[in-house]
Amino acid sequence: RTFHSTEDLRELLQRDARYGVDYDGSGGFEVDGSDLNEGVKVTISTSGEFIISNPSEQPPRPGYTNPTQTKREAHNINFNITSYTDSQGKVSTNDAFTKIFKGLDGVFPAGNQVKQSELLKLSSFSAGLEIYDSLGSKHTLEVQFVKQSTTQDGGNEWQMIIRVPEPAEINTTGEGPSNIVVGTARFNNDGSLSSYNPRTLNFSPNNGAAPNQQIKLSFGTSGANDGLVSSNSASALTSQATDGYPSGNLKPDAIRVDDKGNILGEFTNGKTFAVAKMAMASVANNSGLEEIGGNLFKVTANSGNIVVGEAGTGGRGDMKT
Repeated sequence: RTFHSTEDLRELLQRDARYGVDYDGSGGFEVDGSDLNEGVKVTISTSGEFIISNPSEQPPRPGYTNPTQTKREAHNINFNITSYTDSQGKVSTNDAFTKIFKGLDGVFPAGNQVKQSELLKLSSFSAGLEIYDSLGSKHTLEVQFVKQSTTQDGGNEWQMIIRVPEPAEINTTGEGPSNIVVGTARFNNDGSLSSYNPRTLNFSPNNGAAPNQQIKLSFGTSGANDGLVSSNSASALTSQATDGYPSGNLKPDAIRVDDKGNILGEFTNGKTFAVAKMAMASVANNSGLEEIGGNLFKVTANSGNIVVGEAGTGGRGDMKT
């Protein structure tokens, strides 16, 4: 039996229990209905348990009117999880999977109420990353990781689901929701990051800000442990950083000039930027300048023409404020 989802497994268990088991031990499935156990029902609870019921009352046999012929015999079920085979054809005992279904093991007589498994949990983890558009508006980029499979070299692969709140868009393929991109993250068997995709997103906030902004995802170096890593422990976010920032206003009382002539302004969003730069002039021969009073000097033929540039370059001095 092949299954890729909990619904696949639920349907397989119910179908086999009803129609695919040699209940009378004759060595084959009986077409006369003696091996049918159609009352068996398999459900999955909202919290993730598989629940099996095996009632003593079975559905009547179709086409029969005699009360003694309409009833089908209920059957006891003997349930046991032993092993499973992965996509490479390798048999694994999968202790975690077996443990989850341990509650279903053993004989399950007809008429008993229900048997249920432990919680079947999905290996997944999600984190929110703050990004900012060209207007300084904040958006949350949600990244969800869902474990998919073990690779041939013993590493593992996770599906990466990246989502932004609508009406923003990141999916430009024309297929699927425009606000969701699905990628992958692969890890080597030593836990280091092997590769991830995508590495960039085309982000259109659709709120009046610039469209098609490039968002670069930096999740680590291939073969290193400086970003995403895989380990035998619960998933956790240890650190994250983004280089975007919200809009802010210039604080008029927080302006200063550094020794290179940069006029630095501090903004209400906590950022400090150079909003302007003061130029500095130099001449080849300072002694050739003509003093005209008031701390002013005039260029002459002896001084040479002025050359404008940055403080601290080309023989110019630094700024003193």
